[in-house]
Amino acid sequence: MKKLIILFFSIIMCYCGVHSIAGADTLKGEDITDAHIDGVARFYNDKTILTVPENDFFDLYEGMKESDYETLLDVRNAEGEKYTIEEIPLTSKNVKGLDYKGSYLNFYLGNKVVLLPVYGDKNDGMIHCVTQQQPYEKGLEDE
Repeated sequence: MKKLIILFFSIIMCYCGVHSIAGADTLKGEDITDAHIDGVARFYNDKTILTVPENDFFDLYEGMKESDYETLLDVRNAEGEKYTIEEIPLTSKNVKGLDYKGSYLNFYLGNKVVLLPVYGDKNDGMIHCVTQQQPYEKGLEDE
């Protein structure tokens, strides 16, 4: 398995122009389908990473480690600069039926749609805070 992972990363780096790969130590060797990285952190642009607040980082998924957060803080962009880290709050309460708070980072931006989680929580409207600083481009309203 280790050789397969090395081969995969080598192909990605060679054919996709990737200069480095940062990975989390969390849940290594587990065969699971939850605890996806897009619930914890995602790229906003070439200089900024969105993540959950540090005090919530370790509670979001079982097994999150201090080293995972430290790796996130140390990730570098193509110019070798550290990313600016912007924290997006979790839900204020545990999600109904689950033993943890919900993340708003697992959203999808399409050409004509934004799909984001809605939990019935007071923090549900905060996507406006993330997107309000986006530059307006003339003509986009016609698309």
